[in-house]
Amino acid sequence: MAKMMFPRLISTKQAKKVSQAGGVIGVWTHLSDSPLSYGQNIMAMVKVVGIEHVCIGTDTKMAKDIAANKATIKIGETTNLAWPNQTQGFYYDVVKALLEIGFKENEIIKIGGGNFYRVFDQATRK
Repeated sequence: MAKMMFPRLISTKQAKKVSQAGGVIGVWTHLSDSPLSYGQNIMAMVKVVGIEHVCIGTDTKMAKDIAANKATIKIGETTNLAWPNQTQGFYYDVVKALLEIGFKENEIIKIGGGNFYRVFDQATRK
């Protein structure tokens, strides 16, 4: 079993079904304690379903809780504080970690949004 499959609450079998249907699986940031561990979780999912079917999880904490303070909601505010000692913005730290792990530029483009956009485009074509 891949490192992050158990806490992700998706089985290897389910992940493979999503990829066989042409879908993408978003990897959660909040199951990682650093950009490097997040990159390792992404790598684990890539090993299960392939690079074409993995993306950054769309359920990352991209905004403050609406109920807590409606007046100060700023998209992206908490994502840039996802991990202690984050030195740059979310994508900068994640890309740096993915490069350290060994992902190539074209693979990072797919994970960072390309795969999602491909599937979204296919699903919304008229």
